[in-house]
Amino acid sequence: MIRRSTATAIARAANAIFFLMTSAYCVLSYSSFAYHQFIRPEVFAWPGDFVALHHVFFWLMLLITAATLVPHAQGARGLQAAWAARAYLTMSAGVGVRLTLHPFMENIDMSGRSLAIGLLALVFPLSLAAVDHVIARPAAMGESHEPRLLRACGLTALAVWAAYGIAAPYRLYGAAGIDLPLSGVLLGLIASGLAHLMVFMGLFLVLALVVGVVKAVRLGASVEYWALVAGSAAALAFILDTMAFRAVGFAGPAAWSAAWALAVTIAMVWSGVARHRAADRAGRLDAIDAFLSPLHVESPRRRNALLVLLPVAAFWLAAAVEKLDWDFLLQKLGVLAVWLVAFSLMCGRPARAGSEKASPAEDLIVPIVAIVPSLLAAPAAVLAVFWIALLGATRLTALSGDARLNLEFALDRYAAFDPSFHLLQDAARANSGEAASFYGYLKANTSIAHVKVDPIEVDFVRPLGPPPGERPHIFLFIIDSLRRDYLAPYNSQVTFTPEIDRFAQESLVFDRAFTRYSGTGLSVPAMWVGGMTLHMQYILPFTPMNTLMKLLDAAGYRRMMGIDSISERILAPTPMLTEIDRGVPTRNYDLCRTVGEMSEKLGASLADPRPVFAYALPQNLHIVNAVETPVPEGESYPGFFEPVAAQTRRLDGCFGAFIGHLKTIGLYDRSIVILTSDHGDSYGEEGRWGHAYTLFPEVMRVPLVIHLPVAMAAGVKTDLTRVTFLTDLTPTLYSLLGYQPAAFGPLYGEPLVGRTPDESSRRRDPFLLAASYGAVYGVLRHNGRSLYIADAVEGRDYAYDLSDGGLGRRVEITEGMRALSWGLIRQDVAKIATQYHFVPQP
Repeated sequence: MIRRSTATAIARAANAIFFLMTSAYCVLSYSSFAYHQFIRPEVFAWPGDFVALHHVFFWLMLLITAATLVPHAQGARGLQAAWAARAYLTMSAGVGVRLTLHPFMENIDMSGRSLAIGLLALVFPLSLAAVDHVIARPAAMGESHEPRLLRACGLTALAVWAAYGIAAPYRLYGAAGIDLPLSGVLLGLIASGLAHLMVFMGLFLVLALVVGVVKAVRLGASVEYWALVAGSAAALAFILDTMAFRAVGFAGPAAWSAAWALAVTIAMVWSGVARHRAADRAGRLDAIDAFLSPLHVESPRRRNALLVLLPVAAFWLAAAVEKLDWDFLLQKLGVLAVWLVAFSLMCGRPARAGSEKASPAEDLIVPIVAIVPSLLAAPAAVLAVFWIALLGATRLTALSGDARLNLEFALDRYAAFDPSFHLLQDAARANSGEAASFYGYLKANTSIAHVKVDPIEVDFVRPLGPPPGERPHIFLFIIDSLRRDYLAPYNSQVTFTPEIDRFAQESLVFDRAFTRYSGTGLSVPAMWVGGMTLHMQYILPFTPMNTLMKLLDAAGYRRMMGIDSISERILAPTPMLTEIDRGVPTRNYDLCRTVGEMSEKLGASLADPRPVFAYALPQNLHIVNAVETPVPEGESYPGFFEPVAAQTRRLDGCFGAFIGHLKTIGLYDRSIVILTSDHGDSYGEEGRWGHAYTLFPEVMRVPLVIHLPVAMAAGVKTDLTRVTFLTDLTPTLYSLLGYQPAAFGPLYGEPLVGRTPDESSRRRDPFLLAASYGAVYGVLRHNGRSLYIADAVEGRDYAYDLSDGGLGRRVEITEGMRALSWGLIRQDVAKIATQYHFVPQP
């Protein structure tokens, strides 16, 4: 039979999850990035369902909560408990009626009101936690004992290290793009073991300090208990602010306030559940046991079974979210949950004087881990041991002659498949001095929101009249997340894109094409501008900067395009628009359906003398869609991520059919057809998935294939091996239509065809790259052969040699390389800020 305290704990967990989800939805809506790139375009379907049924869920949670409070409201635990329970139920019922009559969630937007509502939503779980502290009997508590804490921390370190270490080699060798020999795996396992031992011994020292102070001052076990609650709230606020909010570009005082509000709420709900659970336990509890009561398992057999299952849970948590993870955020949060469960299991039952005998394993581990606090008490000894180990490992690496055993690279590759070590590795990384200043400057210029920024006027041609040349039809296909190495024109191993290969043979294939931004949010607007913009989503009105739209208006183009979540923000309404994919959510844009609708509308308007500008941003290959699309039976794509390869094969057939249709109706030889992508994606390279805010080569390199009308192609020149960008497309169209677009420097595009390229400039100049969603910037040099990445989010840098024309090879960073790259990045970021009259705040 389920105990009443267990039923109450389940009810409180459901209630807390509901209100935390409500709060998180409102708080994240206040974040410009999260609102524009996740919530508004409905990347995931469930938030929309949650919003639509929010008032129904509210009443459901109230009924579940009422079932646990009614006995107390009837006076079972005294008058004070009765009034507390009645007050909560009355308040909640009143708010529920208001929500039913006037639902507010559908009106949540990127405003201060949303942030305020998100914080107010926490009043409910906080109030219920206060009620729980009134109605639940406080447990009889004693002070914790340091030897028991030492044993628990040491065993937890061993259990967590083993849980993740067991699965790491399996995950490592089952992944693509990882080349790490067995000695590198062993190096990672050793480093992970030492890191876990040091961290959990640090936790022991903190707990021992609290226990020691409480004993010395005779404050009592309740003070120790509340110190644990306060400490957990502080730790959780730090995690939310620096890990979760940072990953979605939410920073500053608003993020700090939201993190603390959420953390205090979670800590108080936990404490309320602990009161109920502890009340059902017999005997006198240590303060640490009272705090861990929500996870208490009475039976030693069940505890042992859960410990055996811990590696399975750790593996499942990591594998379940890795393909849709956001810079390892979900995996790291899963690690924290595993740590908490492991620590609770290792604490087990409270020790009674002389009644609990340690197991043989515990007798073995305690003397070993007892050495560590003495080492921690001697910083000089710790540093000496660390440097000896580091120098020894580095020396062995040098003697081996194996570049794969570079200490930093090997540990990074191992950490990609050991989320617990990855968390520790990131937490240990700190920057000060010049690095802190540089990264801080990048953050101040990134994800700008809730600041008034006026648009600037951008004109490649002024005054802009009708085009002096012919007006070909223009078909621009930006296939979201399409990687160049999944296309036959760029990779001879690809056999599943014959139609695109045939199209490329009739077109210009640019070998060194890059996106300027690693995510759709800024990559697509930059293409319409023809240059890089302030890191903001979005500067409105966008029209003064929209050079492509100015060209289409001046040349009298009728538009045929879908109005996706970005287009509806940056494009002005026009009577020249024929909308396609009307009513289809952006996430569901499908190239095959889109080109089918285009074909119908083109056939129906052949008599119209106006040229067509057709635009499509299909989402078939977006990682959210790709992982949910099964590979058709009988298809196999060894060496490729099969769901994406299968979808690419399907898209290839639809694209080929559309090109065939253009030929049939006589438009192909009178059209410019561009096939490209707004960015690439990671498919397991060094454990990475998706594009998030990374700038790695597989994300930044894109395909770019341009077909020109026969007459036009005969009169232009180009250099297919020079570095090119998506921001070059707009000035290229200006040039093809007979204009002479102005040159605005390396932050803007320039024509790829139509005149002899300036090889001395494009082949030697450095170019700024940026993430769309976080403070990660890069500089591309040597005609696209070298890429330097400055990741201000993680506080670290990377360098890649792209000479092989593929995904590149990671190289070591020299001080000279770092100084030069930082200077170039800061210089261009400052130029953009100056251009938009933006003054970054520290």
